[in-house]
Amino acid sequence: MDTKTRPASSKQLGYIRRLQEQMGLTPVGGHEGMNSLEASQVIGQLLEQRQTTGEFISADTLPASNINQARLGMAMKECFRLWKSRGRDLHGDSHRPFIKEVVATYNLFTEIAEIMEGKRELEPAKKTVWASADHGSPELAEERAVVG
Repeated sequence: MDTKTRPASSKQLGYIRRLQEQMGLTPVGGHEGMNSLEASQVIGQLLEQRQTTGEFISADTLPASNINQARLGMAMKECFRLWKSRGRDLHGDSHRPFIKEVVATYNLFTEIAEIMEGKRELEPAKKTVWASADHGSPELAEERAVVG
């Protein structure tokens, strides 16, 4: 079933209603009968209207309900997997560092998504050189030097 025949999802319809409420618009009925493509177009128009009218909400002031849930879930899963594979405890006093790592991972994933969407420029990476005992003194082994 393609987007022209598939009915709009409940998430799409809920997002349309939420955008309309945030913008102070009276929700217009009749969205229940639209297909997925039409719902996507309405969402795009509402987001564009919100951005051009100066009612755009920046990412750091978004309420928790507007967090990219899939991205957050992926960050949590990856951090959880890494912590468990290293035998680290997630409960008790250890949960705060885990939370900080999940937030940092989510922010990294968000930055990558913004670069891919063209909302942010990719800065040139600094060249990293790893020293080893074969190429220099043993004291430099495993130390990282950042070059220029």
